[in-house]
Amino acid sequence: MIADNVSAAAAVVSTVLTGGALAFAYVQIRDVRRATQDERDREQRRDCRNRVDYYQERLTSAEFRPLVADAVRLFGTPHAQRAAAFADWSGGDLERQLDTLAFLNFFEEVAGQYRAGLLDRAAARRIIVPTATRYWESGGWFIDELRRNQPRAFSEWAEMVRDVGWEELRNRLGSR
Repeated sequence: MIADNVSAAAAVVSTVLTGGALAFAYVQIRDVRRATQDERDREQRRDCRNRVDYYQERLTSAEFRPLVADAVRLFGTPHAQRAAAFADWSGGDLERQLDTLAFLNFFEEVAGQYRAGLLDRAAARRIIVPTATRYWESGGWFIDELRRNQPRAFSEWAEMVRDVGWEELRNRLGSR
């Protein structure tokens, strides 16, 4: 009888210890998973911020300056001369056309990354989104001409500008 009681007590103790060990192991695994996820989240935030810096560096690089200068000249065409300027661009030098499209596609790429959540939104809104918005506004006439034949061209950029505009309007109305 005593042996049965000792055996039963040993089984209870063994069960309790096993359950405690399993609970301890579960807590350890959960904590490791949380730490790993926290590290992944930090790494993702760092990558998102680094992408903003990468795009800003590309935009201000010596290689990109001629594209910027040409786009500024083209986009600044007086209203009365825009049809002629677009016709001249369309029928002109292929290298110039490719440079202009590379400039525009740069901002389409930035916008796609922004809208997909791959850029640090706060940093992007301070650093590169204002520039993208200004070029969208100044080059709107030219972009509209390009979109006549390709309506979906630069759609990410258009959506980013629209989204940012609505966000800014909401923020201004909410702060009153």
